[in-house]
Amino acid sequence: TDVEPPARAEQALRLAREDLAQRLGLAPEAIRLVSVEAVEWSDTSLGCPQPGMMYAQVITPGFRVVLEEAEGQRYEYHADRSRAVVLCQAASTSGETTSKGMDAAVQDGWPNQPIEVGDIDRSRVTPITPPQ
Repeated sequence: TDVEPPARAEQALRLAREDLAQRLGLAPEAIRLVSVEAVEWSDTSLGCPQPGMMYAQVITPGFRVVLEEAEGQRYEYHADRSRAVVLCQAASTSGETTSKGMDAAVQDGWPNQPIEVGDIDRSRVTPITPPQ
């Protein structure tokens, strides 16, 4: 069952869940919430800076959302409190990527590069084992 999101996280959770469901070709209800926490990002990159990009150096309140699909593949989204939501990394509980995850998890270029909602390039995936 899903965990209860903190106040003001509902929009970030909804946008992240809808984005991941679209990427994986699933219904949003098939995506399980693993964790959501309020965070203060150190800048507007939301903790997922792109190489060569500059970001406003301001504390940006937001959320870290970890979602999971039915096969156990986990995905970490970073969000601010407005409408910015980025898939920051795809994480696997086993450290291995399933073929379904390989087809659907999206990274374009650099590991940990943020991907804006709707900007899909299914060419790469970077599995990351969550800390134990």
